[in-house]
Amino acid sequence: MKKKIFASVIVICLLAGALVSALAYHKGLLFVTKPAAPPTPNLPAMMTYNEEEMAGLEEMLDVFRKLDSMKAYYFEGRLSLTDPADSSQNVSVNFRYARLGDSTYYQLGENRILSIPRVYISVDDAVKKVFVAGQQEQRTSPFRIPTDTLMDQFRMEGYGISIKAVNGIKTIRLHRENHITCKEYRLAYDDRHLIRQLYTRFTNLNDPLNRSMDKETLVTVDRWQQGSVPAGLLDMHSFIREVSGKIQPSASLEGYEIVTAF
Repeated sequence: MKKKIFASVIVICLLAGALVSALAYHKGLLFVTKPAAPPTPNLPAMMTYNEEEMAGLEEMLDVFRKLDSMKAYYFEGRLSLTDPADSSQNVSVNFRYARLGDSTYYQLGENRILSIPRVYISVDDAVKKVFVAGQQEQRTSPFRIPTDTLMDQFRMEGYGISIKAVNGIKTIRLHRENHITCKEYRLAYDDRHLIRQLYTRFTNLNDPLNRSMDKETLVTVDRWQQGSVPAGLLDMHSFIREVSGKIQPSASLEGYEIVTAF
């Protein structure tokens, strides 16, 4: 169960650009033997970027802003997670994600989540349970923050930037080997600014400078559908139905236990 929950969080965070939103909570943290505040000579000056690097960062943000602004889309692919410190956390599963207006759906392996106005439904096929609750709080997208503010956060984090383009796929890589949480973040997208691959390398806090112990996550997107979502994917009745005033599993989920939290 722990592995499934962690993997679910990872794919959602990645596809929402979790790195940017996390920057506000980890400003300039380093592996140093003394506290980092107030600033000391052990800390480097704020990172500076040349014109090409600035353009690359701005384009990376534009990719996520496009995703945030799209009202109807669907994509699918595969997620792989490797944790050298705990092999029980290793996963390699297919996923699907869809958005239509204020409604979203995602499936990661045996877990499915549907969030529509007023209702939140989570299905775990492994334990045959359907969790039903009121609509979850919507978080403000970090990509609605002014570009200059986000750029300052990148500089304060001290990430180096590299950019390459091969066969119509551009890759933006942010890296810093002594970063306290995320040592590497890599985004690859096509000429339509659609995400094709996301990679992160997170620090093992028990052995922070040992690269071989870093936790790695790779999300590969194989198919995009813009302007619409597959039929029935966001239909609440695919998961639950009302029988004599009580919530029951749909016919396709017959035998599943309903767990409510209203």
